[in-house]
Amino acid sequence: MEISPMKPVVAEGESLINGCAAADCRYNHNSACRAGAVSIALLQGRPVCATYSPLPLPLAPETETRPLAL
Repeated sequence: MEISPMKPVVAEGESLINGCAAADCRYNHNSACRAGAVSIALLQGRPVCATYSPLPLPLAPETETRPLAL
């Protein structure tokens, strides 16, 4: 049996992913980093790091919301 370095061999039910990281960082009104979430998805039956979804930024205390006039 030949093992290709591009296709690691794992036992049934084991995951190849031990962590995902996001390089993007958004900053709120206090200049604090708000990291988002990285989802784990299945691609062809194997777990992969999915797209990075940044968390929504909180509004600054002096900001108010108004309906958009069309």
